[in-house]
Amino acid sequence: MKITTFLPTGKKGKFRIEEVDATDSSIMHIGFEHFQNLDHLRALKLHHCTYLTDICLSKLVYLKESLRDLQISSCGDITDAGLVHLHKLHKLQTLFLCDLPAVKDMDKGSRDLGRRAAIV
Repeated sequence: MKITTFLPTGKKGKFRIEEVDATDSSIMHIGFEHFQNLDHLRALKLHHCTYLTDICLSKLVYLKESLRDLQISSCGDITDAGLVHLHKLHKLQTLFLCDLPAVKDMDKGSRDLGRRAAIV
């Protein structure tokens, strides 16, 4: 299966993607491979993403050195096990978690991040 993207091509370093708003998108785990080498991505919004799963959150490790702001909201398949992966995001400053019905202990997920991120 061939996966294509519609991102601009050209000389390395010519373009920088700094924010992604995936609201109402059909992003799934195979799409997270495209986050590799996005060294400047600082904000990611995952709102109402029907196919977002815990596996997707494990792949956010690609952004561990750049991601500062993360929103995960209204994603029904995210569980406590998925939130555990967020501790790998070393630069995270702001985390917004909301309307995640499969998460049983939202407070535990945020406590695991310690003082590195402001939980909104």
